[in-house]
Amino acid sequence: MKSEGRYGIRFIIGTILLVISMAFQTIAWILHDSDHKDYVNLVRILRGVSVCVFVIGVIVLLLIYSAVSKQGKKNKKDVITFNRIATSLAGDYDSVFYLNTVDDSYKEYARVDDDNRREKLRVVSDGVNFFEDLVINVERMVVEADREKVLSVVNKDYLYKAFRDGRVIDLDYRLIQAGAVLYYHLKVTKGCGEDDKYIVIGVRNNDKEMKEEKKNRAAVEEGKTYGQIAQALASRYEVLYYVNTDTDEYVEYSASKAYSKLDIGVKGRNFFKDCQMNMVRDIYTDDYPMMAAAIDKKNLLEAIDKKKVFSITYRLLLNGIPEYVNLRAVRPRGDDHHMVVGVININDAVASENAHWTALEWAWKFSAP
Repeated sequence: MKSEGRYGIRFIIGTILLVISMAFQTIAWILHDSDHKDYVNLVRILRGVSVCVFVIGVIVLLLIYSAVSKQGKKNKKDVITFNRIATSLAGDYDSVFYLNTVDDSYKEYARVDDDNRREKLRVVSDGVNFFEDLVINVERMVVEADREKVLSVVNKDYLYKAFRDGRVIDLDYRLIQAGAVLYYHLKVTKGCGEDDKYIVIGVRNNDKEMKEEKKNRAAVEEGKTYGQIAQALASRYEVLYYVNTDTDEYVEYSASKAYSKLDIGVKGRNFFKDCQMNMVRDIYTDDYPMMAAAIDKKNLLEAIDKKKVFSITYRLLLNGIPEYVNLRAVRPRGDDHHMVVGVININDAVASENAHWTALEWAWKFSAP
C-alpha cells in the first residue's frame, strides 16, 4: 500500500511537469506569433525551460513505469512460488476440497500433470452442496463400521463450529476401493487471509503407514507376550547366561542369592575362560574333570549343534555344601551367533529320587525269601 501511494504521488508530479512544459510551449508560441522584438529572448527561455521540464517529467514517468513493471514481475514470481508451494503441500493429499461456508458449495482439487509434464492443482469436481454429496459418498465408499464416525465429524454443525473456533480436525477412517479396504486420513483447516470464509479439507491415503503401525503394535504386544513367557520359564533357573559364541562375551542373569554370591560378574568378556577358572573353586571335586571337558568351547558347541540341546548334571558347592544342579545350553531360534546357558538346582529332586530308590531296595530285601 505504501509503494502504491508513493508511485501515485510520483505519477502526479510527472504529469504536472508535462502539463507545465506544454503550458510554457503554448506561451512561447503565442509570444513568437506576436512578432514583438522584446519577446524574442523570453521565447527562447520559455522554450528551453519547457524542454527541460518535459524531459524531467518524462524521466519521472519512465522511472515509475520501470518500478511498477519490476514490482509486477516480483508479484507474479511470488504468486508462482506460492502456487508451487501449495502444489507441493497438496501433493501429500489425494484430494483437497475447498468448501464455501456461505453457500456450502465446493470444489475438489487434485494434483495433475500439464502438457509440459509440470504438476499443477486442477479442479477435478465441484458441487453446490458439499454436505448432501458427502452423505451419498460416505454411504457408497466408507466402510460401514466407520460411517457414523465420519458423519459425526464431517457434518455441517460440527464442521462450522470448528471453523468458528479456529480448530483443526484430524480423522482416520477406512474406504472400500476395488473391493479392498484402505486407510485414509482427513484433515480440516480454516482458510486464511482473503479465503477466511472457506474450509480446506485434505484427504490422504495413509494405508501403508496405518498398516505398518498396526503391524508394529502387534509386534510389540507379541514381544510382551513372549517376554512374559520367557520370564516365567527363566524363573525356573537359578542363573542364566547369554553368550556371544563369536566373541565369547556374555551377560549373566541371576535369580538366586546363593548363585549371585559366586564370583561371576554380571558381564564378562570370555565365558569359557571364566567358567574354567570358576569351576576349580565352585564345582565338587569328583565332578570337576567331567565339567572341565563339557564346558570346553569346542566340545560344548559341537554338542549343541549335534543334539540341539546340551544337558549335564553335576554337583556345585553352595556355602561349602555340594548340591545337584543341571546345566542346559541351547542356541536361540534362528541365531547362530549366541547361546543361552541355564543352571537349575535339582538337589531336592535328586534327594527325593534317592530316597525313593532306597525305600524300594529295603522293601525288596525284606520281601526276599
